[in-house]
Amino acid sequence: MAQLKLTTLTPLWTGGADGTVDRLHETGLLGSLRWWYEALVRGVGGHVCDGGTCTYDSTKPNDGLCDVCRVFGATGWRRRFRLTVDGGEYLFGDDQKRRINIVAPGGHRGWYFGNPRISTSNHPITFTIHTLRPDADDVVNNLHLLLLLISHWGAFGAKTQHGHGVIQNDLPCEEPSPHLLDFNNLVRSTTRSASTNDALPSLENMFFSVAYLHSEAQDTWWKDAELGQMKESLSKNQIISGSFTLQRFVEAWRLDKGFSVPIAPAVRYKLRYGNSGSSVLKSANDEFFGYVRGMQRKATMLHISNAYKKEGQWQFRIWGWLPASTSRDALLNELCTIATSNAGFWDGIFGAHAVDVKKTVWREFNSPRDTVHPNQTNMPAFLRSLMQIEEPQP
Repeated sequence: MAQLKLTTLTPLWTGGADGTVDRLHETGLLGSLRWWYEALVRGVGGHVCDGGTCTYDSTKPNDGLCDVCRVFGATGWRRRFRLTVDGGEYLFGDDQKRRINIVAPGGHRGWYFGNPRISTSNHPITFTIHTLRPDADDVVNNLHLLLLLISHWGAFGAKTQHGHGVIQNDLPCEEPSPHLLDFNNLVRSTTRSASTNDALPSLENMFFSVAYLHSEAQDTWWKDAELGQMKESLSKNQIISGSFTLQRFVEAWRLDKGFSVPIAPAVRYKLRYGNSGSSVLKSANDEFFGYVRGMQRKATMLHISNAYKKEGQWQFRIWGWLPASTSRDALLNELCTIATSNAGFWDGIFGAHAVDVKKTVWREFNSPRDTVHPNQTNMPAFLRSLMQIEEPQP
C-alpha cells in the first residue's frame, strides 16, 4: 500500500450520478488516471487496445492484454490495484447544488461550475493505492511517476478544460525521492508495439505550457482582469442571488486556504473568437475547441487551468493534444507564439503587463517549439525532463 497526500492548486472535480460532488468518486479519478496512462504508454511505444476491449486469454501472447488493461483491468482480469480517496472540503460551503455560471467577455451562455472540493491544511486529500497482486510493486512505481507528470504539466479528474484538477504530488516521507523512483520500469513494463493510433492522445502529440504572471503581481491582480460576468444559481434556469462577482468568488475560496482564479472561460473565448490576428485558430473551432450540439458532444483538445499560486508565483497551464494533420504545425505555431511572445493578447485579459511571456515554458516532443530541449527525439530523455527526474549516475 502506498499513500500520497495531494494538494489541490485548483479545485478537484470527480462528479456523482446527479452531477454534484457529494464526495470524491474513485471511478472518476480512475478514468482520468487511465487516460493519462494510455497517453504515457503510447508515448513510450507500448501497446494500448482500442477502448478497453481486451479479454484475458492465457493461450494468447501477453495473455491477450495490452499494457494498460494489464494494470487497469479487463474482462477476466482484475485490476492490479484499488484506489481510495478521502478528505478535502467543498469550495463554496456544504451546499452540493450550488453552481456558478461564468460568461466570458463577449460570450452568451457561458460555463457552469459546480461545487468542487479542495484540499486544506485541516482536510487534506489522501490518495491511497492498494496493490491487489503480489507482483504489483511496479504498478505503484508507475502510478507515482504518472502523478508526478500530471502534477508538473497537466490536470487530474474531470472538468480539466474548466481549470480544475491541478495538483501538487506530495510524495510521502517514507518513499524515495523522485529521482530514485524506477523510471526505467515505465519502459521495461511495456510491450513493444508495431504501430500506434496517431489520432489518440500520446506524449508524442501532446503539448504543455506554463505561463507566469510577473513576480511582483499582488494577490489582488484579478481585480483588474477582464474575466467576465458571474452568476450564482441552483440550476441553469434559477438564479438565487443575482450577480456573483469575482470578489465574492474569491472570498468563497477563502484566502487562508489558498485559492485560484477561474481564467479558463475568458482565455478560451478569446482564443476561439476574439483573437482577430489568427485565422488558424478560428478555423480549428470544432475539432480543437470541442462542441455540444444537442446530444452530440466533441471533447476539447485544449485545456486551460485556473490561475494559481505555487511557490510564491502566480501561474497557469495550457496543455492538450493534437493529432497529425495538415494544419497541426500552423495551429501549434500560433498557440505557442501567443503563449510565449504575444504579450498584447494576455494584456487584454489580465491587464497591462501582467503576464511575463519571457518566462513562459513550452514543452513538446521532437519539436523546434520546445523552449527547454528543442527537437528532442529520445522519449525517455523527454519524459525525464518533463518529470524533472535526474539521470541515473553510472
